[in-house]
Amino acid sequence: MTRVPAVLERLRTAVALFDALGGPELPAVRQLARLEYSLGTPHPTTIVSSALNALREIKPSALNEEHLKLEPPD
Repeated sequence: MTRVPAVLERLRTAVALFDALGGPELPAVRQLARLEYSLGTPHPTTIVSSALNALREIKPSALNEEHLKLEPPD
């Protein structure tokens, strides 16, 4: 798998997990995750950069959502 499809798949997985855990809506991240790389799409470096930025956007959202925090073990 080349870099563009790999980073998009990583983003799709992160969005699916985030959604399954009840994370907040992140429309721009979700839109990018739905992108199918083909001729006519943005330049590959733009896609990779945007996808990595979207992954970085998920992390603080997950850390700030109280219901997504793990409870310490007993």
